[in-house]
Amino acid sequence: MTEQENAETEEDLGPMPEPEAESPQLHPGGTDAVLDRVEAPLVPDPGPGGLVPGGIPEILGDAGAAIGTVTAIDGSTLLLDGIDGAPVTILVTPQTTVLSLSGFDASSLTVGSLVVVNGTPMEDGTITADLIIETPDLGG
Repeated sequence: MTEQENAETEEDLGPMPEPEAESPQLHPGGTDAVLDRVEAPLVPDPGPGGLVPGGIPEILGDAGAAIGTVTAIDGSTLLLDGIDGAPVTILVTPQTTVLSLSGFDASSLTVGSLVVVNGTPMEDGTITADLIIETPDLGG
């Protein structure tokens, strides 16, 4: 770019602003330079339950899925303590498939079982289970 072209560009755009004194400074190092300070956390806030990032249990529920520990069994209804600590109601039907190391029907599930559920969400938040998988407790 010639001096004349440079001068014409400055006239069109005006003078370049000076950088603010408070802005983060880059360390020398080329294209992979690192910022002095980081303003935002690198890991999302896990939310009130503290176990999973906020929104994940709602996404699972809206899709008809849940993960949690069975806290009560009342006939064809399971109550789970969801991964975020919130209660989740699961309706078991004769069409529900259960996969467990203990058996292949809902009677093989016990209070304390860790389960993954897939089914159909209902308007009241209950999930009608198509599939319930009991997972082993790995002590974690």
